[in-house]
Amino acid sequence: MSTKSKTSKPKSSAEHLEPKLNEAIKMVSANNVAEAIPLLETIAKEASAIDNFSIARVARSYIAHQQNKGVVPPDPVPIQEAVFLLNAKQPEAALEKIEQILKKESSNANVHYLKALALVETKQVELAAESLKTAIDLEPAIQHVYRLEPDFKQCRNVPCFANFELS
Repeated sequence: MSTKSKTSKPKSSAEHLEPKLNEAIKMVSANNVAEAIPLLETIAKEASAIDNFSIARVARSYIAHQQNKGVVPPDPVPIQEAVFLLNAKQPEAALEKIEQILKKESSNANVHYLKALALVETKQVELAAESLKTAIDLEPAIQHVYRLEPDFKQCRNVPCFANFELS
């Protein structure tokens, strides 16, 4: 007499999906999205069919991320546009948008902080330090945000950033 449940799914069905998912993720990382998307769609479908919703969810998340990558929301708020441009690794365009915002909102600490980030990305470290100081002067809590921001890592040892590290 067998004690195996008739409703349990065979392990081998899920085991073959993990290597496929890993391969698809490697394709996405290698910027081979055209081949990765169909594979991810197949993985999501197969995983759903065997009730492996965690693998299906991961595959669908990668698909959604790739499909929405580079999509600017309609009628974005200017500060959102600046953030989008920074995240898209377009610091020069972000700086242009930030300068437009600062003409209207010169006392907005968050905009000065974004300017500091953009300036760091364009290797204008001294100007970045000035913008960061302005942001912290306007809103001292930004000091904590600065400490958590990995984009500032490249300039933390530069003398003009020493005060931010010590205070």
